[in-house]
Amino acid sequence: MSIRARKPIATVITKAAAYDTILRPIITEKATMANEKGQVTFAVAIDATKPQIKAAVEMLFNVKVTSVNTIV
Repeated sequence: MSIRARKPIATVITKAAAYDTILRPIITEKATMANEKGQVTFAVAIDATKPQIKAAVEMLFNVKVTSVNTIV
């Protein structure tokens, strides 16, 4: 069994859908400490997937997202 790299999935999202995906920033002591390291914390829609979150953040803030971590 060989291991092969996955192709990146290009997710196209509208501006309205991006605003529905990203609800608000999280402003806590822990999030502020992470922000010093270049990480940003957002509350997102419960049904949002990682590719949707990545596309929304890249569209709204004109940045390149390296990874998305989620918790419920």
